[in-house]
Amino acid sequence: MAVSVREIASGSVFGLGTALAFSVSPIFVRLGMAEGHSAEIGLAIGLIAAALAYFLVLVCSDRQSLHLGAAGEWRLAGWELAAALSIVTGTWLRYEAMALVPLAIVSALGRVNILVILLIARRSVKLRVWVGGFLIIAGSVLLSL
Repeated sequence: MAVSVREIASGSVFGLGTALAFSVSPIFVRLGMAEGHSAEIGLAIGLIAAALAYFLVLVCSDRQSLHLGAAGEWRLAGWELAAALSIVTGTWLRYEAMALVPLAIVSALGRVNILVILLIARRSVKLRVWVGGFLIIAGSVLLSL
């Protein structure tokens, strides 16, 4: 699958936006916990807000996706549900971890996702990609110490 320079550029912008949002969110979670809120309250509020936002985007820009008629569309919806459950579980566990240990440790441990993605990738992964993944994790761990 060939990827154009334009796709790489726009994907990188979205990726950096993701990194920024995920970098700031633990700070807000920790501030809420410092004021006495539990991880579960933060998770519930975040999930409700995200669900409403996603639903509005879906209704406003992609109404066709709301119609699940063919068997393949239901299979795709199953994958989306599995992804949603993974995200909810990961977010909940992340919030629980942030209640117990410093944010830097939780963040460093979160970089293990790079190796998981490489392990389940459906294509062959070159050695330099594995080395890069390990270096990212090692750097994150060093920053958290």
